[in-house]
Amino acid sequence: MKRRAGFTYVEMLVVLTILGIIARIAAPRLWEVRKRAVSRAAIADVRVARDALLSHQTDQGTFPMEAAAGAVPSGLQKFLPAGFQFTRAEYTLDYEYWPAAGGAPAMIGVAVDTPDATLALELRKLGISGLPYLSVGSRTVFVLSGLTGVS
Repeated sequence: MKRRAGFTYVEMLVVLTILGIIARIAAPRLWEVRKRAVSRAAIADVRVARDALLSHQTDQGTFPMEAAAGAVPSGLQKFLPAGFQFTRAEYTLDYEYWPAAGGAPAMIGVAVDTPDATLALELRKLGISGLPYLSVGSRTVFVLSGLTGVS
């Protein structure tokens, strides 16, 4: 009797079912890891902006004035790495400048705006271990200087 090469329909169904179960288990972990990576990239962007702002302050003697969300403040571009943008696919950076009265140091910060609540929560988790922050809804403002001076 001649034996046929290949798989039976039942064998294929079993293999596809097992692959489906594995994918169903792995998918949530994959999304969690991706959100964590994006939040770490956002924190890294905040630190790059902080370094550029401090370099601007050292070079010019003052912090740049506030710009619109997603826009690089005037005069800051030369202190940022080539091609650095304040607008990303998952979030937008917004430079915040709050002048203080009476000669006190101004308060500056970089806000991370995201429509993704999970990403905002992940940013706050990372903020706890590093930069001080304020949060309202999906907006997280990392405070870079003020009240106690430049950090």
